[in-house]
Amino acid sequence: MQHPAEKGGYKHEHKYLFAGIYIISEVKRMEGEKAYRYGWVCGRVMLILAMAFVVCELCAGCGRFDISDSGEKLVYDVCDDTMLPEELSAIIERKKEKPFNMVYSNNTYTYIVVAAGMQERDDVGVELEEMYKDDNAIYVKTLLRQTATPSDGVRGDGVSFPYTVIRIMKMDLPVVFK
Repeated sequence: MQHPAEKGGYKHEHKYLFAGIYIISEVKRMEGEKAYRYGWVCGRVMLILAMAFVVCELCAGCGRFDISDSGEKLVYDVCDDTMLPEELSAIIERKKEKPFNMVYSNNTYTYIVVAAGMQERDDVGVELEEMYKDDNAIYVKTLLRQTATPSDGVRGDGVSFPYTVIRIMKMDLPVVFK
C-alpha cells in the first residue's frame, strides 16, 4: 500500500496554543468516507477536550466560604422612619409590597433591611433575632413576630407591610440573611 504522500496526498503537523497548552493535530489527506470519519472523530475529540479544559478553568476560579454559626457581636441601631436616609425610605416604600432583603450604604452607615411584604394582619412585625460577623461576612437572622410596634409600618386597616431596618457602622463585608 502506498503512503498518502506518494499518491498526491499530504501530511502536516500543526501546533495550536490553547490556554497555555500546545495541542498537536495531524492533518491527513485521505480518500472518501475514511477521511470523513477520521476528520469527524478527531474534530469531536478536540472539541470535547477543549470544552473540558474550559470548564476546569472556570471552576477553578470559583471560591466558597463557610457560613458561620457564631462570631463577633455587632453594635447596631434598629431604625424608625425618621432615622432613614430619604433615598432608602423611597426604596422601601416602592418595594414593600413583596418580601425582600437589601443592604444600603452611605458614607457613614450600612443599613440592613428585612421586609416581610404585605401581610393580611396588622399585628405582625419583623424582629432581629441575632446578628454577628466573622472574617467573611455579616450574618443576620430575623423572624416574623405576632406583636407589631409603631416602627413596623403598620397602617391600622388590617393590612401591614412589616419591615425592620438595622443600622451599623459602614463595613465592606457581604451580608448573609439567614
